[in-house]
Amino acid sequence: MRMQAQQEITHPIGVHLLLVNNRLETLSKRTHFTKGQIIVCSICFFFILLGQFMNKFSPIETIENYFTSPGNIVNTYYVKKGWFWTIAIYFCVSFRYYSKETVNKKLLIRSLLRVFFFTICWFFFTQWFFGAPIMDKVFVWTGGQCVNVNQDKIPDALKRYFKVSADIAPDLFQSAAVSSATCRLLKGNWDGGHDPSGHVFLLTLSVIILILESLELFSLDESYVSPLDKAFSWKEFFLHPLIILGLAITLELTMFLMTIIRYHSFVEQLGGFAFAFLAVWLVNKVTEITQKQLRV
Repeated sequence: MRMQAQQEITHPIGVHLLLVNNRLETLSKRTHFTKGQIIVCSICFFFILLGQFMNKFSPIETIENYFTSPGNIVNTYYVKKGWFWTIAIYFCVSFRYYSKETVNKKLLIRSLLRVFFFTICWFFFTQWFFGAPIMDKVFVWTGGQCVNVNQDKIPDALKRYFKVSADIAPDLFQSAAVSSATCRLLKGNWDGGHDPSGHVFLLTLSVIILILESLELFSLDESYVSPLDKAFSWKEFFLHPLIILGLAITLELTMFLMTIIRYHSFVEQLGGFAFAFLAVWLVNKVTEITQKQLRV
């Protein structure tokens, strides 16, 4: 049947699409990534290259604009709380699908398992991993530390982790034993070492969840009604799950590009992307094993 279908496709575009699909299937079998994951990861990698190109060849006002500043409203209220918003949007879609009579519980459970394991990866990499998170451990292991901390800002409980930075600045202290969050709280600076981009890691996984997990569940809803349906009011239009997903994905990719343009070196951006890539592979393997154990 497959050979017959291939022979029936004669249009050049169809032939090329079939060739791409075959290549993706081969790559999927070799890497244990789904075709969708390969495509989304490729898009994120393309954005890294595009951001590097813009950083090198764009005028300074393009690089240092409102949306690349750390205090912009999208970064403050969306990206920094990005995992909360990603999971909230995903569960809105998944519960909407779960409430339908036609729900495919096997697909829903598999999706929930993947998102659960993605959350563990996010927590270990950016929040906590038996002490400092993985991204901070990598930074410290490669020679990085928190510097330029004023003595009067160090609480008594942390003073034993700090030492004087230099004889010429006896009021400034440094430490290789505190997390990046603590360093920011003390108004210090990360210096030296390899600092894999937490934003790149977070946004890569968020885009994967929103595009693949949320849209997959949404596409299974047989009661789907287009947001362009004339019966919808403006309020219903903007609260339509597909519109919310579209806006969230657009914000994610926009801030992904803004991060690449201004923050971290190319190597550190690739470091954050590599850890996200590894997380996807681990989640696929662990989900597969868990499914076999649960027989779902």
